[in-house]
Amino acid sequence: MKRCNKKVEAGRSMIEMVGVLAVAGLLTAGAFVLIQSGMSSQKRRRAMDEMNTLAQSVRTLTAEGSKFTTLPGANEIGRGKGGHNMAKALLKTNGVTPMGEDTYYVITQSDATHNASWYEYFGVQNDGTSVYFRVGLANLDEEDCKLLALEAWHGVAADASCVQGTAWFYFGK
Repeated sequence: MKRCNKKVEAGRSMIEMVGVLAVAGLLTAGAFVLIQSGMSSQKRRRAMDEMNTLAQSVRTLTAEGSKFTTLPGANEIGRGKGGHNMAKALLKTNGVTPMGEDTYYVITQSDATHNASWYEYFGVQNDGTSVYFRVGLANLDEEDCKLLALEAWHGVAADASCVQGTAWFYFGK
């Protein structure tokens, strides 16, 4: 009589190995998404910190006056214009922001709409001078612009808006 020797194999099947690799792949993809989200959040926080620094610097520069008439006009918002040059000088940088090299900060007097609403709210005669100033971060993508404007509502600025890729933050004395 012939005796049949059965071999007992130990190890993993191909299906089990593919399952383990699939789970590892999902965990890696999830970690990548979390890292990207954390980096974006950190960039926005740094930008908010720099805008707060700019706001404090402007308040210090204009401390003796009651209004912001010495700041660049509301239309000086382009790269290389008065509002941009002032922001670079106050931050002591070459103008690079945490949001990328194509973005830049701007400091100007407030727009006429915000000034008029302040005069109306306080019931004071509007003399046409700026009672607010604004700090802008220009050339943002739409998502970052909206998220920065939303973050400003947490007591950072008097008002905030996102207009054509520029996040504007309004400050007063």
